[in-house]
Amino acid sequence: MTKQVLSKSKKNAGRIILLVNTGSVMKKFILQKLSRMGVKIIALNKEKNWAESYVDKWILADTTKHAEATRAVQSFIEDHPKCKIEGVITFWEDDVLLTSKIADKFGFIGIPYAVSSHIRNKFFFRNFCEKNGIMSPKYKAIESEQDLDYVRDNFIFPIVIKPAYGSSSAFVVKVEGAEELQEIYEYVKPEFLKC
Repeated sequence: MTKQVLSKSKKNAGRIILLVNTGSVMKKFILQKLSRMGVKIIALNKEKNWAESYVDKWILADTTKHAEATRAVQSFIEDHPKCKIEGVITFWEDDVLLTSKIADKFGFIGIPYAVSSHIRNKFFFRNFCEKNGIMSPKYKAIESEQDLDYVRDNFIFPIVIKPAYGSSSAFVVKVEGAEELQEIYEYVKPEFLKC
């Protein structure tokens, strides 16, 4: 082990972070690295799992239910007053917004909700890119039949239609031509309404 790694380990030894959702075992390398750095991990997760050997304490709550998860964190803080969480992080896309809500509510180091909500929403992010001179594909929020007409008249097919929120390419569909736009929009629309 090099001096640099040792000094980083000493610097981080005893620091406490809240990890929102351990994710799948594919994220094991991250927890291993945090552990080698001497960081103490409190995991907010639906259940104990493969990460148990890397997690110092668990907060068990369903991270898809933000109010429930936030209450669980609040209870943990009240029950463990000597355990000073310094920051909150996630490596799981679906939990980015919850992680930011927790950072804001408890004053932890983390990405504020005002930032993450604009990055996580594909429409808002494209808007941000456009306003800041960052190249972005042509885009249009579809909220009505008139928006579909606008896309038919102003976009070159094929195009991609997708919900503003989502992960793992769920409901991301290639539309080959204007004639199938309505059908594919109807297929994806229930996901748009969840956003």
